Amino acid sequence: MFILSASTPHELACSYDGIQFLFIEIDEWGEFPFSEEQVDQWNFKQSRKDVNIKTLEASAILQSIDFVYHLQSTGSALRDSNLTDVCLLEIHKIYRLIAHELEASKGGTLSRELKSRPKSREAVDLLIDYMDWKYKEDVSLEELAKVVYLHPSYLVRLFKKHTNMTPFEYLRDLRLKAAASYLSGSDLSIRDVVQQTGFNSVHYFTRLFTSSYGQSPAEWRKLMRRATAASKLPGETIRLRHKSRP
Repeated sequence: MFILSASTPHELACSYDGIQFLFIEIDEWGEFPFSEEQVDQWNFKQSRKDVNIKTLEASAILQSIDFVYHLQSTGSALRDSNLTDVCLLEIHKIYRLIAHELEASKGGTLSRELKSRPKSREAVDLLIDYMDWKYKEDVSLEELAKVVYLHPSYLVRLFKKHTNMTPFEYLRDLRLKAAASYLSGSDLSIRDVVQQTGFNSVHYFTRLFTSSYGQSPAEWRKLMRRATAASKLPGETIRLRHKSRP
């Protein structure tokens, strides 16, 4: 389960047909209960195949999501205000369980995992996960080297051996894809897109984007907005609206 704060541009992709997913959209719930850092931490844990989150609490989260989906998809929650309140309570329970999982992971658990990892293909996979998580920030080669406890020059050779690109070529492409998602899925200005995707200057970003996509960011955005057909994955969205009571 991934968390997206309000108005967060995102892109869904799958490597095989038949994948199913569900959005639960919470409207007017009040202040978002997690910081951006906590959201990043939780989503990063979800994306890692080697991080075990199969706890009793994680199982309860999935059960709550299934229960809310059932009440909403069958229309039961719409017909009975008590069941609407139950849905909101289940969402609140999910929040608290996630908060518990995040609290339990404090104390350098991830750092201890990184120290014990073998310095091979797993190290490259870990760097990819790390850059997927931190691409918005100013990531240095020294920082990447510390993540996997490798010498910087050896890290570059190892990464290129397995991916046919350097870490910063991968990071560049990752940022460009994120920028394309912001351009097509938000009204952010070009300057704001640059800030959100880790590029240092509008001029550099525009030149790089034009070279990669064949059009300037502004031209590419106009083209996407004029497109009449866009591929969409099958899915459903449930909207829960919290109404304050006197």
